[in-house]
Amino acid sequence: MILTRLKPILAELFDVEEDEITRDTDFEEDLYADSLDILEFLMIVEEEFDLKNLTKVDLTPYSTVGDAVDFIERSVRK
Repeated sequence: MILTRLKPILAELFDVEEDEITRDTDFEEDLYADSLDILEFLMIVEEEFDLKNLTKVDLTPYSTVGDAVDFIERSVRK
């Protein structure tokens, strides 16, 4: 469910096709994300999933889309 919601966001943000995005997609290696991209992604995730006060540190240890999905799932359940 969360991955399905993230795919169009990531596709638009990183100018890739949705079907290219999987749980194994690496932000740096596959999407060529830099720190500004990650900050923009965080702002979008905050709004999309109604999370509050996320920081870059929240997603720093996560390198793949699957890592981000797992983090969001844990955060939404709180």
